[in-house]
Amino acid sequence: MTDTNTHGVGYVRDKMLPEKSPPIGEKGAIKWMRENLFSSKLNIFLTAISIYVIYIVLASILPWAFGGVWNAGSLTECREVLFSFYKTSHDGACWAVIEDRWLQLLFGFYPPEAYWRPILAFVLLFVALAPILFADKVPSKMMWFSLAFPFLAVWLIWGGSFWTPIFAAFGFVAGFIVLKILSKVTGPIVANLLALAAALFWWGAVMSPLSDALHKSIGAGRFDTTLAAIEARTAELPAEIAALEAAGEDKAADIAAALEEKNATVIEMAGIRVGEFAIEQQIEPKTAAFEQLDAAQESIEDLSDILTEWGRAPAATSDSEAAIAEAERAAASADTLIGNIGSLLSGALSDLEEDTADLTEVSEIMVASAAQEDASILEDVSAMVDKAELIDPLAGLIERAGSITTATTAADLAALRADVETAMAALSTNISSLETIRAKIVATNADDLEAPQAKLVSQMAGLTALRNEESSLSQEVFRVSSEATEANGFMSALASLNEREASLPQLRELTATAREQIVCKPHWLLRWLPAFLEPCPERNMINVNQLPEDATNEERGLLSIYLNARNQELSIEASVRDTYAELGRVGLAPIDSREIGGFMLALIVGVAGIVLSLPLGILLALGRQSHLFFVNKICVAFIEVIRGVPLIVWLITASLLLNYFLPPGSNFDLLLRVIIMVTLFAAAYIAEVIRGGLAALPTGQYEGADSLGLSYWQSMQLIVLPQAMKISIPGIVNTFIGLFKDTVLVVFIGLFDPIGLAGAIRADTDWNGIYWELFVFIGVLFFIFCFSMGRYSLHLEKKLQREHR
Repeated sequence: MTDTNTHGVGYVRDKMLPEKSPPIGEKGAIKWMRENLFSSKLNIFLTAISIYVIYIVLASILPWAFGGVWNAGSLTECREVLFSFYKTSHDGACWAVIEDRWLQLLFGFYPPEAYWRPILAFVLLFVALAPILFADKVPSKMMWFSLAFPFLAVWLIWGGSFWTPIFAAFGFVAGFIVLKILSKVTGPIVANLLALAAALFWWGAVMSPLSDALHKSIGAGRFDTTLAAIEARTAELPAEIAALEAAGEDKAADIAAALEEKNATVIEMAGIRVGEFAIEQQIEPKTAAFEQLDAAQESIEDLSDILTEWGRAPAATSDSEAAIAEAERAAASADTLIGNIGSLLSGALSDLEEDTADLTEVSEIMVASAAQEDASILEDVSAMVDKAELIDPLAGLIERAGSITTATTAADLAALRADVETAMAALSTNISSLETIRAKIVATNADDLEAPQAKLVSQMAGLTALRNEESSLSQEVFRVSSEATEANGFMSALASLNEREASLPQLRELTATAREQIVCKPHWLLRWLPAFLEPCPERNMINVNQLPEDATNEERGLLSIYLNARNQELSIEASVRDTYAELGRVGLAPIDSREIGGFMLALIVGVAGIVLSLPLGILLALGRQSHLFFVNKICVAFIEVIRGVPLIVWLITASLLLNYFLPPGSNFDLLLRVIIMVTLFAAAYIAEVIRGGLAALPTGQYEGADSLGLSYWQSMQLIVLPQAMKISIPGIVNTFIGLFKDTVLVVFIGLFDPIGLAGAIRADTDWNGIYWELFVFIGVLFFIFCFSMGRYSLHLEKKLQREHR
């Protein structure tokens, strides 16, 4: 470098300065609080108010929640434990009801030995959702499990032979095959309708006979071995039941002994606190007397105001009706107040005379209890005024109150009021002294109560464990007894199976003969049809009373014979089918829908409604925007009718009215009816949410799809629906959350959801009076699922915000 360049350049940096950390106020939690909580005067004020409100709420809730009782067999025992720690039911929760009934709140009346089935289904639910919710992180081949999960979950929860869900899945396979074949020949609408018809035909006409044939084939080969196994098991069951009952009796004896120990501890603690109880028995009546004296002096003040206002006894100053009415009201008020003064003073005197003890009695109790630890307690009791010193002034006040009239002067009333206040001051001083003594006693008893309190908590934990063991034994006795009853019934069914099956041809022949003898009277408009097509409404009747009034006795008799023969045939067929189904079952024991309840019921209805309503809602949204007149109007009518009626009305319809529209003898499961109705209700709302997403797309998206030569379904699948679904995510998830919470409405149609079970638990004598604990537990469960859905919605929205990529 030359001298010229050296003098021309003042300084050249040859290395960078190290990076410095930002100031404390510009990073971390301090920066966040400064920007979000203390950014302005208004924000600071709102932050302070919010912190205060949060403090008030938490200060009342947290001690109640964390100071509760977890081990108790009833609300009474909960209160005993709380009382031993100087708490009331308002100061601590009785979580023991959750510990005692949480399985019932979760599973309802589902058999305890089969709890593993819904638990496994619940775990597999998350496995099935993984490739759908996290497609970028889970292998796409897992989607096959997602498609199979609904059938697997139904089999796990309801049980039955393993081929039942497989045959149900074949219905979708049949519909898919028909759709693929016909879509090349006919239009998409016709192909879809015929595919649906093919699936319905498989489920309605093929699946049931095929399943019955398998049951019969397997059952026929198992008949002898099954009968022998049941006979052997039936011989073992009485001894097993007797052993379980003996174990239950031993456990009941252990519980009785543990209860005696617990009661002895409670009595021991009561003995330690006897001085405290004696003081409380003095405080309560004196506090009541003080309140009555306070009310008496207020009545004296009101009476004085009335007499001062009128200057004498209230009397009308003119002959007008208004003046007379006003004077009568004032006179009536004065008379009422005069009566109240005497009764309140008498009540205060009664409280002191009848409900309080003399100082000598209190002193004797103190000497035998707390005064042994703290001699100042006895001194404080001795320094208090005697009971007579509180009673004597009140007797004089009552006598003076009896002479009060509307002619009493204001000065006399003021003097009486002053004397009442003097009596109140003396009583207040006495109560304050008692409170001081009580505080000393509580402090004195604290050390003595530590060991009994710890022992009581330990005993309650032991009692809870014993009761749980007894409950398990009772459930096992019930299970084995039910097994014995079912085994005996199944043995009888097997013994008569061949006879019932042999009688079916004759019964069918009798039914066919009786059917032919019915006199058919079709409508006159249909009489021109050929004989083999001519309808006969009489043959579809289910009751003789459905015949017209002009029907003859012969016609009624023939119909009655036919109905009896048909009912007998259907009954024998059903009994034979049920026997073979049990005999040939290869899978899990069947569970009736009536045994499903609790939060499991809410999950089944909610998840099924969510999964089924989304595709149906998409189809309804597309149909509402369709240019096909009939498709558009049908979708519009469906959406408006469903949305225009409350969900509870639809649930009642599903519960009571749906069977009237089904063929005679149909037995449509109530839970399935509820799922269908909830699905239809949610689909109507989702359709409108997705229609909003479709309407938000610019027309250029549709025109671009047309310019590419895409068909309607291709454009919907590849271009329109992905964008519309992205826009509609918040509304869709909001509808799902509302649907999941609305599952509690099934309680109104007799299903035991968590709310219904909470009512049943509260009706139990052991837990009668429990309220908040059950609903807090239920609320927390619903919050976990609803909050999770909301957080996933936010995650999905952020993931799809392509403008930030």
